[in-house]
Amino acid sequence: MIRNEKFKVIATGSYMGIMELENKFSLNHQEFFYPTGDVDELDLTVMSYQEVVDACADCNFNASIDEIYNFYLQCGGYPEVVKKWLSGGMKRDYTHCFRELRAIYRLYVKETQMYFEGPCPEEVWTDTLIGVAEALESGKDIADDSIEQLTYRFRHAGGVDINRAAVLDSLRWLLSCRLLFRGDVFNDLKSTKRSKKRYFFIDQGLMNLVLGSAAKRQVSSIDHEKGFGMLAENFVALCINEFTTLMSYSRSRNTQEEIDFIIKDKGGLVGIEVKAASGDTPSSNSALIRGDIKHIVKIQSKREESSEDVTVFSISHAHELGGLFGFKPRKNRYDDEISPLHPQFFEP
Repeated sequence: MIRNEKFKVIATGSYMGIMELENKFSLNHQEFFYPTGDVDELDLTVMSYQEVVDACADCNFNASIDEIYNFYLQCGGYPEVVKKWLSGGMKRDYTHCFRELRAIYRLYVKETQMYFEGPCPEEVWTDTLIGVAEALESGKDIADDSIEQLTYRFRHAGGVDINRAAVLDSLRWLLSCRLLFRGDVFNDLKSTKRSKKRYFFIDQGLMNLVLGSAAKRQVSSIDHEKGFGMLAENFVALCINEFTTLMSYSRSRNTQEEIDFIIKDKGGLVGIEVKAASGDTPSSNSALIRGDIKHIVKIQSKREESSEDVTVFSISHAHELGGLFGFKPRKNRYDDEISPLHPQFFEP
């Protein structure tokens, strides 16, 4: 019908992640499949910080970069949420944004419940996401591809009694649905060999919603100040993920050393530390003295002078961070990547 140009046919589906998990309702638990031969895939996700900044300019929305950052930090980039904010005019009210976020989250839960055997209440998803937030705050990263470790890390001691399989399935589903994404963690600045994975939220608003739920239910020790810092770190992770591989450093020596993010630059490694307001960077300082990293970039909201060893970067301009490392302006994850077999690699 399509190839003979008799009809224009479009088939769509709203269910998330079904291509990466087996169909538990089928006889042989085979993977999901498309019953068609002509498929175009579009990777649709939430708006990046850069895209929200651009949207404000396109709509002649008179907001400073600090105002846009404060909105994105708390409400994220779901298009309908951004639209609610832009249509609010001078009120700058987040109430409608959070209401829309809750509706989106309930929709995720409702649709995913169709793909699991037995009851999968909203608490399963919420507790799993709270576990992600707690792991991010505590620095207790997840062992790479270890099911036992994965399940253990994301079990929650209090609240709803969730079995191990349900927690594991919920985490796999959240990754597959692009509600979460992962970065590499290594424990040796000399080799930068991946040892673990670290999990982040694909949307700031979703993370803020989960932190609020944890506080309301009193199932987490994350207070307001810690929560604000976690949102800032997740925000920077999203901005870095736009232009390069996301890497972190964590190692236990005589004292625990952690560097929020590491970027490979010409001639060495650069440590990136995120401070919601301001603060010291002892782990990066030690690595700098040892010669394991060549420079420190401190991302924070409070104005501070840079030095020879430390560049202080404004967190509200984190969408411009790639330019600091020589990436082309406005580079993002949708740009075409150069293949290892590209002809330029064989040129003399």
